Amino acid sequence: MQYGVVSVIDDDPSVREGATDLLESAGIATKSFQDADEFLRSYYLDSTSCVVADIRMPGMSGIELHEQLCRAGIAIPTILITAFPRDRDRIRARQNGVWGYLKKPFGEKEFLAYVNSALHGTKPTSSDHEDETINQDSDDEPVIEQIGKAGALSIEELSGPDALETITPEWERLDEQLSPRTPFTSPLWGKLWWRHLRQVTPGIRQEFFVHTVRDETGKLLAIAPLIITHRPGIGPLQLRILQFFGGADGSITEHRCMICRGHDEARAARALTSYLYDRKEKWDLFLWTGIRHNEIAQDPENQLHVYKKTPYYLVPLPKSWEEFRSGLSPNMKEAMRKCYRHLARGGHSFIFRVVTKPEEISTALDHRLFDLHSERAQLKYATRHRDLFAKSSHRTFIIDVANRMAEQNQLRIFELEVAGNVVASRMAFLLGDELYLYYSGYDLEWRKHSIMTTLMCECFKWAIESGISVINLSKGKDPSKLRWRGSEVEFHDALLMSPTRRGALVSRAYSLLSGRPSLFVKLTELLILVFTLLDLTRHVAAEFV
Repeated sequence: MQYGVVSVIDDDPSVREGATDLLESAGIATKSFQDADEFLRSYYLDSTSCVVADIRMPGMSGIELHEQLCRAGIAIPTILITAFPRDRDRIRARQNGVWGYLKKPFGEKEFLAYVNSALHGTKPTSSDHEDETINQDSDDEPVIEQIGKAGALSIEELSGPDALETITPEWERLDEQLSPRTPFTSPLWGKLWWRHLRQVTPGIRQEFFVHTVRDETGKLLAIAPLIITHRPGIGPLQLRILQFFGGADGSITEHRCMICRGHDEARAARALTSYLYDRKEKWDLFLWTGIRHNEIAQDPENQLHVYKKTPYYLVPLPKSWEEFRSGLSPNMKEAMRKCYRHLARGGHSFIFRVVTKPEEISTALDHRLFDLHSERAQLKYATRHRDLFAKSSHRTFIIDVANRMAEQNQLRIFELEVAGNVVASRMAFLLGDELYLYYSGYDLEWRKHSIMTTLMCECFKWAIESGISVINLSKGKDPSKLRWRGSEVEFHDALLMSPTRRGALVSRAYSLLSGRPSLFVKLTELLILVFTLLDLTRHVAAEFV
């Protein structure tokens, strides 16, 4: 009996070639296609007796292709193959009458058995691939990712910003267990960031893409506060960059990361990578920042390209100021003596003030810290600092965060007043027994008196007296941090490319410009636009053939 061809549809050339060679060696006529659209436009649709299709492909998925054929009254047995099996896909496939569901890599005998059964119209014996335990019963349930011996981790995409409220209690408990503590991993920061700083313009559009990761018992293991940044924001030619909340905010959010405990980071990262690969058509490039462990950054299975390492400096505090001071270098001790003497020799005294009351926060920020921060940014002969609060949206956001954290007794604004004026100011977040020092500013006319050194000394004295265990000097390897002899904690920034044709182009661009990531991203935008334009042109031309 003569059968028609078996059409193999997969965006991976190696899979197409392997399946074609195997089928043809068994005497089965075969034709391969790179996507569902190419198959539907071909002359082989009518002569196809069996479809072998990847579940995740550019454009139409394998399941969607089968459903479209069914709606058109075309009954072709379909065998779905996937490297990332999911229970929701398996259920959907069975409900729609798919002939078989195989996990890559599959055995040659098993694959041929399924194809032959489809050609002969006899159902094959169930295999381990198809009869794995089903854990989900709807597309609204979490996706299950198998992570070796650690058990199954479930990953769920939140439906939108309102869903953040549902997980807030769990998120708060998780945030309290992190080390080191920062304000940027809190649900308060995340929700207010989305409200104030999410960008939607013709040049950039940020789309909500937050996920939770849970262990086999349903316990919240990690939160991935993700956004998809589209550049440009409108039109068909876009580069889709996956980032954590804080992306493109000019470092208002100093630390952007997957939110989880250190010992859970590795397996949560593996699960997230697998999950994102399964959704490869939604993104082109993942700027994966804030990776703590070297084992993740160096894991070849994650395909991460580390391009930057950022240190944070943590200063553990002893029980007394004298003990702390004695551990500093001779040069630093001398600098501390001079900063106090400078003011005294000029006949000036100072008042050190700690602003904590919610009703005083807005004034301390809007009329003092922001102005002093802007003035500091004008200094040309020291470490350069940008005026991060030049934008009104940034100022509004920080004031909102500060007011709410002040209500929870988690905000401190340290001020140094001389001659009736605040000449130096620094914002800080009190998180348990850790103090995170945020941005600062000072009056340039008082720079010669080393007022920032004086302010920092007073901050350390206050922290020691208040029983603070650790001061986080925030990120950056500049002299103002190194002088306090803190311990260094290193975080990695890496790039992850989507396993698609677009992602492959991004990967090639990175190989050429791996030493200059900022230039790489800009050039990648241009290359993606050109690539997409050529792809659209090919599809348009095909319509007229």
